[in-house]
Amino acid sequence: GSSFPVCARPAAAMVLRLIAIIALARGQPVPDEQTAQQKALFAYHEERARAASAAATADVLQFLESDEFREVLRDCCADIAHETSMELLQRYRDEARSAELAHAFPANALASVWPDVTLKEMDFPWFLNEWQAALLQESFNTTGGPQVVNDLMQQQLYGCKAFKGPKPTWKEAAERLIYIAHNMRRIDFASIPSFGDVSAIFNTTYVQKMVIIAPYDTGQYGMACKHEGVPKGFPTPELNCSSWREVLGTLEHLDHLILPNLEMFGNWTAPGPSLSLNRTVKDHVRSLFQRSGISTARYEALPPEDIMEAMQYLEANILGNPRLPSSVKFLIGNVATLFGTVDGRRLQLLAQRWGWPLFWGMAGVLTQKSKMLIESFPGQRRFGDPVVGQLNATGSEEHFRELWMQVEHLRSTRNVTNADLDALWQQLSESQLLVEPLKASNPCPDHCVARALSGPCVCRENSRGQQNQQIVLV
Repeated sequence: GSSFPVCARPAAAMVLRLIAIIALARGQPVPDEQTAQQKALFAYHEERARAASAAATADVLQFLESDEFREVLRDCCADIAHETSMELLQRYRDEARSAELAHAFPANALASVWPDVTLKEMDFPWFLNEWQAALLQESFNTTGGPQVVNDLMQQQLYGCKAFKGPKPTWKEAAERLIYIAHNMRRIDFASIPSFGDVSAIFNTTYVQKMVIIAPYDTGQYGMACKHEGVPKGFPTPELNCSSWREVLGTLEHLDHLILPNLEMFGNWTAPGPSLSLNRTVKDHVRSLFQRSGISTARYEALPPEDIMEAMQYLEANILGNPRLPSSVKFLIGNVATLFGTVDGRRLQLLAQRWGWPLFWGMAGVLTQKSKMLIESFPGQRRFGDPVVGQLNATGSEEHFRELWMQVEHLRSTRNVTNADLDALWQQLSESQLLVEPLKASNPCPDHCVARALSGPCVCRENSRGQQNQQIVLV
């Protein structure tokens, strides 16, 4: 029953400062990194999250102590099955705070499921949200589909102001958010492959005071639970809508999101119909605790992932206009769609221009029936790009270029298959820097971006003046 805050105008000194530093990006003024309205919304949600998280802790501990949960844990994750509920909860909190914050976007507008930033718009001095991208691309659909449900959920759940006209002004667009998949399951591509060809991984230290979290994808939630913006004939998932009281969280305060995240897509006894494909809470517990940094399992030994489990991410959106290049830590390209292509080369050039390391995730080939479906994919095949460099470790550039040319030739004759990706991985894994996402239980310094499967931290070369020993694979 709480109302969202309304902001006062910024102080005169702030206005003068903004006038002094204002710059133009393709004729548009650079917005505040976090507008007054966005700061007020963060403060509002943070206060609610603090209270809701504290109130939920006892229920979470009870769940972690339950026979059903312990049965799954003994079966999937014997390495941590002996830990107390409090130890497991603290592990969850730590890994949630350090998990990658990923925004997947298409390489070009032709590949997009909805308007989003593409490689072309990544030369702006800030990371554009979908509304700013739509203004540039003149792409609006106000009758149904993702834009409609996203707009309504941003208003109803996050408290963003409604646009006054059929499309936003640049000033209105700057008040909105950037969608983020929270990569607790440590997927190699970091987000859902159907969301785009490239994942930008944000610097958590930089954006943490902008991050507001929902326990589930709010587009799916809006369609299934609010019945908003559902395209004709679109199969909405059967969600357990009552599992969440619509209180958002932050990276510091998220205990109240843990159970809704696990329960939204199923329950202990009766598997849900429709798109849930007979998943239960037990399945989600198994997937999350196996694949996340909570477990001590080796990354390369993790079980395969599929789209239904991958979709169970926390939606950890950024309420701001984070600056480039500082707010982004590195990029990940989707091998299935970009390796050996012109857009893949453009991605390499973008990473080099901004000084970002580039990794590649194998992901998987999307089914032809729907851009939103993928059978299953290994999900633990990530490697560094030796052409882009920027790191204290590298694989064989010569072999990388050779394989790139082979795939380029293959694409000129037919479509790439998952079998092709498997064969390519066998070759890449012999010569490239194989890495896993960082985890709180085995941390690296803040300027590091991954951990090599061979053990060492993989870090931005000479970042913050540090001299790093080269790890070269031959």
